[in-house]
Amino acid sequence: IPFDELKIIRKIGKGGFSTVYSATYKNLTVALKEFLGTHDRSTFFLDEVEANIKINVEIYGITRSMHTNKYMIVCRYADKGDLRRYLSKNFATLSWKPKLEILRSIILDLINLHNKGYIHRDLHSGNILLFSNDVTGGIETRICDLGCSKTISCSTICREMYGVLPYIAPEVLLNKLYKKESDIYSLGVIMSEISTGRLSFDDEPHDGELMLKIMNGLRPKFAPGTPDCYIQLSNRCMNADPTKRPTIDEIYKDIDTWWSNFDKEPIFLGRKDLEGRKDLKVRKDLKVRNA
Repeated sequence: IPFDELKIIRKIGKGGFSTVYSATYKNLTVALKEFLGTHDRSTFFLDEVEANIKINVEIYGITRSMHTNKYMIVCRYADKGDLRRYLSKNFATLSWKPKLEILRSIILDLINLHNKGYIHRDLHSGNILLFSNDVTGGIETRICDLGCSKTISCSTICREMYGVLPYIAPEVLLNKLYKKESDIYSLGVIMSEISTGRLSFDDEPHDGELMLKIMNGLRPKFAPGTPDCYIQLSNRCMNADPTKRPTIDEIYKDIDTWWSNFDKEPIFLGRKDLEGRKDLKVRKDLKVRNA
């Protein structure tokens, strides 16, 4: 895509590997992803493009900045931002049903990733983009930053450690290989974040001491009122033994069941869910805790 066809370019975010801009291309709002340092000229850039194409992420093309001379990926614009920012802005009014809907979409993305033979290796709430779904009126997600992802066959020889410390599986911290189960651990941490609306261990420095605590069993906490079944599933995902973690299909089955039966079985109902529900009679002296 010729760079001069991109209009109204503005910076909207920066991560460990790239800077993201929004722009207008043929009356369509798009995102531009420019890789930092030497990544734009390395296999990192090509890996990102290849993985996005194979996993069916909406990429419109590639361009080259007239200002930095770096290559950029032109892709779908996430109008709801990333999960981390979305939770920060909307958590006070977010009930459990949309939380489960978002989590269900994330799991479907991860199923797609694993079925295509990839392991993400850097899964966290900042790498999950949210989009308005004009058909359902809800929200859909896409897992992004696939430059760190590797095919399952490649991961058997690749030991480089990537990621944000609270989301890195303890076996990876112990210099073992990334596997699909490592992504499952990261998903468990994301589940705790959806419960609390806060980053895990946001009150601790991400250093060697925290690393040791995680290897010794420290795990994120959950908000008061979070259903026990949800906590148990998340903790299973974060089991120190990768072989004892549930498969992604098992996780999807539980989350999809809870989401589909949300209005029938009120195990997830908190105060925000009960508001406006005339069909449910709640004891006047019952204190319902916000999740």
